[in-house]
Amino acid sequence: ADTHTDTYSEEEHQLQAQIALHLQAALHLKQDLNACAPINKLLPPDILALIFTHHAIATEEDNLRNLSKLSFYLAHQPIYTWLNVARVCRRWREVALGCPELWAFVTIDQRVPLWVLERFDVRSGGRPLQVVVHDVHFGHHCGRCMTETQATSRNYSDGLGMLRRIID
Repeated sequence: ADTHTDTYSEEEHQLQAQIALHLQAALHLKQDLNACAPINKLLPPDILALIFTHHAIATEEDNLRNLSKLSFYLAHQPIYTWLNVARVCRRWREVALGCPELWAFVTIDQRVPLWVLERFDVRSGGRPLQVVVHDVHFGHHCGRCMTETQATSRNYSDGLGMLRRIID
């Protein structure tokens, strides 16, 4: 066996391990830095959750107002954009995940798989759901939209089936 190649592989493995440790340490430092942000120090979780919920309500109201627009526009309208609050920092994610009212906004659409709807139902903690059924003819979806989101009529029918089970 070539000891030079074996040594290099071990050395490379050790360097990869050190990089992973440093990346993990950097992640923890970023989390600590985010925790120092004034908004995270000043706002308690319940107020932050209230802000998130109001943001979700406003976003859903905008989506409902847009229902009168052309169906091509509707087919490409982003779904669940209010969830971006959970991507800001760890604290915001924890607050968002722990706020059942936030998960009570459900959109049934060809682009939303059943597992997403089921997760929303569980996270809503039995709260009444506000449901928007968004049925757009597949001819209005572009190829990119269909490929990226795996839009299928099954997603739509599965969503309606879940809604029937909840209502019954």
